[in-house]
Amino acid sequence: NKVMSIQLASQAFRDNPTARSHQKLKMQFRVMKASITNDLKSDVTRAFHQKHGDPATLIEFLQYLDQLGFYMPKNENDRHNTEAFHKLLGKAYKLWNRYSRQVVHAAQEQSLLIQQHWSQSLSIQIYILSAIGVIALIFLILITRQLLTQKMMSQALQVQAEQLTQARNAAEESTQAKSRFLSNMSHEIRTPLNGIIGLTNLARQKAVKPEVINYLDKVILSSDALLHVINDILDVSKIESGKFELEVTQVDIADVFERLSATMSASARDKGLRFYLLIEPELPAFFEGDPARLQQVLTNLLSNAIKFTEDGFIQLEATFDQDSKTLIIRVSDTGIGIPEEAIQHLFKEFSQADPSTTRKFGGTGLGLSIVKSLTELMGGQVSIESKPDEGSCFTLRFPIEPSDTTLFCSDALKSELSGKHIHWLDVHAHFDIDEQFNLNAKEVLERFGVQFVPLEEANSLLIELPQSISEEHAQHLKTTLQEHSDKRCYLVGHTDQIHELTQSLEHTFYSIETPFNTLKVIECLAKEQSHETATSTLMSQCNFNGKHILLVEDSPINQLIAQEMLGLFGLRVTTADNGEIAVEKAQVDVFDLILMDIQMPEMDGMEATRIIRTDSFNQTTPIVALTANVMTEDVKLYKEIGMDCHLPKPFKPEQLISILETYLGNA
Repeated sequence: NKVMSIQLASQAFRDNPTARSHQKLKMQFRVMKASITNDLKSDVTRAFHQKHGDPATLIEFLQYLDQLGFYMPKNENDRHNTEAFHKLLGKAYKLWNRYSRQVVHAAQEQSLLIQQHWSQSLSIQIYILSAIGVIALIFLILITRQLLTQKMMSQALQVQAEQLTQARNAAEESTQAKSRFLSNMSHEIRTPLNGIIGLTNLARQKAVKPEVINYLDKVILSSDALLHVINDILDVSKIESGKFELEVTQVDIADVFERLSATMSASARDKGLRFYLLIEPELPAFFEGDPARLQQVLTNLLSNAIKFTEDGFIQLEATFDQDSKTLIIRVSDTGIGIPEEAIQHLFKEFSQADPSTTRKFGGTGLGLSIVKSLTELMGGQVSIESKPDEGSCFTLRFPIEPSDTTLFCSDALKSELSGKHIHWLDVHAHFDIDEQFNLNAKEVLERFGVQFVPLEEANSLLIELPQSISEEHAQHLKTTLQEHSDKRCYLVGHTDQIHELTQSLEHTFYSIETPFNTLKVIECLAKEQSHETATSTLMSQCNFNGKHILLVEDSPINQLIAQEMLGLFGLRVTTADNGEIAVEKAQVDVFDLILMDIQMPEMDGMEATRIIRTDSFNQTTPIVALTANVMTEDVKLYKEIGMDCHLPKPFKPEQLISILETYLGNA
């Protein structure tokens, strides 16, 4: 019956693979396995089976139970282990049925033999009436004892079942309490953090003194670091509880890498490191996946690479295996490396390769655990190669269904690249690690069709500038350009470096702003145009032409932040301190967009949204949940009541701009 109860739970999970049915299956298996094991180890049961059964079969049955624990599905999407678990459970059930019938049959045969023996003895010694009475009395005592034993066993099983039920209920309550606690904790931390980040960004826009700007930039970096820790803790909790959901959409791989290079190269430059992005021409332009989670995985790996590297470079490389249709992404560095004995513990939660690194570099030990979990949730694998003092290389492999187009349009650029004979000149080439990168980059660029030749035979120069240009570097560069003034020159460096060289060098050249990106370089070589990034900020570029926003926010600080930021974008802003006031204003005026806080006095944002959607001039106006509640079930609830999307607190200016462009049109 206990094995059958596990079968029923397994069948229910197969028919309806949800997080809840998966949790019920895990709980039912743990409870029944413990109960069955206790049953088979009891003195009465052991003696019965030793007398009538086969101990080897019992051992085999217990081994089945252990194997079932190994094949327990990891989550509702683990179809492979689900089928293996169900089949193995069926085998265990059949083994036990066959064995139990054999044991019962053997016991019945032995009982029959005993009865025959007693019958013969009684027929021979019937005249000993006293012996018959004694035998009858003993038989009665045995029966009574057996009945009492069975009753005691039944009562013990009932008590055990009640205890297991209580334990299961307590575990479910604990899980729910943990989820509620994390949700509340997230809201309570994110709300004041939103004030810190928002006010700092506003102050940063109006700051004039360089030292004040420097202080504010450091506050923003520290706030981002704190927000990253909070997100890591919540992600680990969601993954453990089976509530983590991926958003499957079209991934623009070039956009993901551009965002990464823009953010990570700045951190690398602050430490005096080079950042390189090598993309092969065969890489597909699009595939189905979760771009936000892919970017989160790569951000974790790149952040670690920068953290643990003091000299050299960080390299992000992307390739595509046509045969296996596998996207391969490598993050390598020239940092401190990892000992071989520490690698096996590297992806465990709260684990550091060396405990002393926590004191030296900081960190929670959650980053790589999240990398592994998210990679596996996306169907991929992560591996590492590393040696102490020689750097590390993390490799991600994702099976994908690629689009027909690739990042490199060979038909369009092939003719423009034909005849390009480039000489690679690295002003900073005395470092061996940079020499190795040059070889890697040349190999990738040659696959685009660019030919590398000696300096005398080149028609163009591709010059990689160092982090800082000394007088010696500048003189070497000036001499080289004067000697080869007939050649086109492409400078790969920072904007301020290139601007400085423009003033001092009498030579025409094209600028390619770092980080080094093979796609930017190859396009510049083909088109002969500068790819230098504009220096104006995103916020100063946006203007939404006086469109009307209703801002519903009870916190004066958060209201001030949002109101100031929206004003910078050319928006008219009407504020409401709670949901009740928001409903009143929505019934007398029409708005282009409503930003709605959730937790407010008098009337919360959800109730206000329900009323606005049923009784106001703004029944179709986009409503965005402006909230620190970011749990999956919360976001799903907001959409169910009529909200269009959510903007999590704390938010960055570019996140707000993205929301505004989505619902108000491009600025």
